[in-house]
Amino acid sequence: MKRARLFLYFTILYHLKKIGLRDHFSISPNPDELLLPEHGRQLAKEIEASGYYETSMINNYGVNQLFENAVRMVLVQRRKLRFWNSQLRQVLKPQAQKPYLLPKPSLPDILIETSTYWSDMKSNLSNSDYADVQFIVRGTVVDAHSIILCAAWPRFHEFISASIVTNTCDTTKVNDNGNVVIGLNFIDFKADNRPESQSNKKIPADNVVVEVDQRITLRAFLKILEYLYSCQFDEPLEPDILIELLTASDILSLERLQLILANIIDRKNYKNASIINDAKQKFIGRIKMLCTSQHFQVGFATDATFEANNAIIPINRIIVTSRCDVIAAMFNGGFLESGLQHAKFPGICKDTLLSFLEYLYTDECQLKSDYALEVLILANQFCLPRLVNICESFLAEELKEFDNDYHLRNWAVNKDVIQLLRISEMHNAFNLRACCVAYVSNNFIEIQRQHHKFFHEAIDCVTVKKIKDDRWPPSWYSAELQMYEKESGKTNQDMTKNGSKKRRQKRRLFKY
Repeated sequence: MKRARLFLYFTILYHLKKIGLRDHFSISPNPDELLLPEHGRQLAKEIEASGYYETSMINNYGVNQLFENAVRMVLVQRRKLRFWNSQLRQVLKPQAQKPYLLPKPSLPDILIETSTYWSDMKSNLSNSDYADVQFIVRGTVVDAHSIILCAAWPRFHEFISASIVTNTCDTTKVNDNGNVVIGLNFIDFKADNRPESQSNKKIPADNVVVEVDQRITLRAFLKILEYLYSCQFDEPLEPDILIELLTASDILSLERLQLILANIIDRKNYKNASIINDAKQKFIGRIKMLCTSQHFQVGFATDATFEANNAIIPINRIIVTSRCDVIAAMFNGGFLESGLQHAKFPGICKDTLLSFLEYLYTDECQLKSDYALEVLILANQFCLPRLVNICESFLAEELKEFDNDYHLRNWAVNKDVIQLLRISEMHNAFNLRACCVAYVSNNFIEIQRQHHKFFHEAIDCVTVKKIKDDRWPPSWYSAELQMYEKESGKTNQDMTKNGSKKRRQKRRLFKY
């Protein structure tokens, strides 16, 4: 009867223990559904089972040990009836089972918010406040921005550079390489004779005025500007405008646009994806070359400045205001910066501001450990959630390195993580906060030993409770490990006593 209960109990635990191992397979279990070892031992006591062993059908943990100890239990019972059998005397009693330690949970991954870079660039088409180029298309003045056009259209950069240097009115502009830019005519108006722009404002004297070839229609040129600003067309093109766009792109030597239009006409739109991606990469690369090279010291068409730690950085207002609503309010509202065209960033180091501007210009950000947290704080202050996510991801990768390598962790690192948890709460870095909580949970025993007082002072009670609930290794594992070591010690003592008894018996035989 006892053996039947033993095997019945093994069978029950064989199926139920799967619930307790769900955490290992990234399934969030309900705590009420978990079967802890203490509950299993209580059940074993109630059914008067001779032993308690845990098994898993998923990773085969404890299966061999289960049947080995079941056989040992049967043989030990048989030894009581056949005590003269020398083979049964060598059978060991059922051994204690070492508790199963769940693998260390990995820190959560951080998802970066979807980029709005190209929609922000396209929104500048309707913004004439910072326009520094005016195109005259069949008598209509169209506002544009030289920094965006030069990034998207290299030949226009060559054209405008040659026009400003030579200050001539030739219908063709020849650059240093001998390439001819056809279809544009630089016009040198006197200040009193300048026409009005789309916003009914007289064109400033320092703006560049360009007359477009008469063969290019107004709607075709506006579509070309849409492509140059966003590197793509958001809406399907009508058949009648395709011919006009082909003519205009041929006159203005826009080879990449010609390929896109040819694919649309041939109904091979799937080929345009790679062309558009290449155009976007070239756009960002030229933005870096024109603006962010040499740490923003040599800017192109800059019209304002930022100041950080006594360092003056020239900027393009059309870029930074379209990318950040807070900066747009600074320059367009009734604030001091709008009149001075200069903004100060007190308490911010130069490298932090440069990384911040790099993101605004290129939608990318090269971070370093020295100032990544400062960039995160600045991004939160200026309401840039995507930049916050980028900084969170960078800091989370460092946390993962410390979490996975014991030799990198030390007293100072663990204290910095606790402080980082507090800072992430203050600056809405919720993903980074989750990573910090997971790190503290994974290294709970180590951090408690090193920073017990600071841990409870710096972290609120609710978070402390969550950390203790999710700690690794779990509290039940520590209790089970102590019990296992205690039972293993007793078994070793019994084996030592039996060995001493056998040696004494052998000495008696040799004595006689």
